[in-house]
Amino acid sequence: MRNLLIIDDNESYLNQLEIGLHAKNLIVEKAVSGNIAWELFQKNKYPVIVTDLKMKDSLDGLQLLEKVKKLSPETQVIIITAHGGEEEAIQSVNLHAFGYIQKGNRVSQTISKLQDMVDKAFQEYEKNTGLVDWTEGLENRERPKVSLDEIGSMLKKYPSLSDEVSRMRGNS
Repeated sequence: MRNLLIIDDNESYLNQLEIGLHAKNLIVEKAVSGNIAWELFQKNKYPVIVTDLKMKDSLDGLQLLEKVKKLSPETQVIIITAHGGEEEAIQSVNLHAFGYIQKGNRVSQTISKLQDMVDKAFQEYEKNTGLVDWTEGLENRERPKVSLDEIGSMLKKYPSLSDEVSRMRGNS
């Protein structure tokens, strides 16, 4: 199962988000402040984070986004807010947030938007980490060892290869 971290300083709202995201078979961990979320993230490196933009007495959503991206660029962060405007949306894009959602009048509206965006964020995370794992595998794999006798056999078997090697070496 996929796990994510959600952060909101409104505990009642946070609990409603948790219930809505559990419905998508997600393991949801919660934090009521950006500071607590940062501590949890350093220990667990969640693939997806959903954070409120404005929180009292702690890191705000943009500060948390910036710290998370420095430590784990592949982590997808979604900003949700009832108070943000165009400037904050632009800042979140510049800091590489995966998404920015205005909280609806009803929590159910926000949850509906969020469920879809969270699913897409997991797909992006999996795509990004799959690419990282694949390239790391290439760098760490053992190179095949070919003897001079094997190379000679290949050149005899494929004369055009011999001509091409000579041309590349400047011998033609």
